[in-house]
Amino acid sequence: MIGIIASMDEELYLIKKEMKDLKEKDIKGSRYFIGSIEDKKIAAVKCLTGKVAMACTAQKLIDNFEPELIINCGVAGGLKKGIEVGDVVLSTKTVQSDMDVTQLGYEVGCVPDIDVTYFEQDKRFNETAEKVMNDFDFGVYFGNILTADKFVSNKKDKEYLIKTFEGYCTDMETASLAQVCHINDIPFAGIRGISDSADEGASTDFKENLRKASDNCAKLLLAVLKKF
Repeated sequence: MIGIIASMDEELYLIKKEMKDLKEKDIKGSRYFIGSIEDKKIAAVKCLTGKVAMACTAQKLIDNFEPELIINCGVAGGLKKGIEVGDVVLSTKTVQSDMDVTQLGYEVGCVPDIDVTYFEQDKRFNETAEKVMNDFDFGVYFGNILTADKFVSNKKDKEYLIKTFEGYCTDMETASLAQVCHINDIPFAGIRGISDSADEGASTDFKENLRKASDNCAKLLLAVLKKF
């Protein structure tokens, strides 16, 4: 079983459309979409927005379906120069960029209770993505995905995230999933379509490009799943 979590309906639209033998199941307020893609059993669910929502949903998914891999798909703000709206970023590592316990001697981003700063993505997932990445008319990148309970929309914050974490994009869920998976000893993958450039025009760009970014992310994810 492979779990897929997204925070919005738009991000799950093409995933659900591709699933065969689709069934729905409600578990403690969460609606799960259960079916298959090729020969892989899938449980997909919407988690709503933010790190806490992701953590709760991920743990419920683990407790009820015992997945061998959990994937977070959706949209993000682009950080690295050259990445454009509609491109897709796969995490190599992910970090909680708003975690700051530096006054106690930890580096910024480090989760003190488990002493981890960067969570490493499942290598097999990325290796599969490399085999299909040239099949699309949008760019595909591999790099650090940053997570914070903040919608980044100004140049100052953007430059800080690039300088401090070498960020490729920023979202509100991936590193939270990574931490839950780390605790449960389950591989994770983060894949994000770029909806905006995390600058002063981000809120407008996000609304205009949500579907395009979501669909491109889903297209790449589906291609990876079919060869995974």
